[in-house]
Amino acid sequence: MRLGSFCREVAEAGHSVEIVTAMPHHPAGQIFPEYQGKFYCRENWEGLTVHRVWLYAANSSNLKRLLNYASFCLTCLFGLAGASR
Repeated sequence: MRLGSFCREVAEAGHSVEIVTAMPHHPAGQIFPEYQGKFYCRENWEGLTVHRVWLYAANSSNLKRLLNYASFCLTCLFGLAGASR
């Protein structure tokens, strides 16, 4: 979890850190049960604010993978809008 370590280090250096990421999903293309049916949620992870957004979770074909990336690009705008400046 290199990115998590990086975020912790930046926060410990005195910077304000908020994370925008997708809902946790299994490599088989399934959203974890506690996040299913949600479009956006805000959480606290080790003292950092995490904005989680929906995405089309898939991993099988090239088209579905493209939809996965495209859906995150669109929905992360909602997470960014919810983050402080």
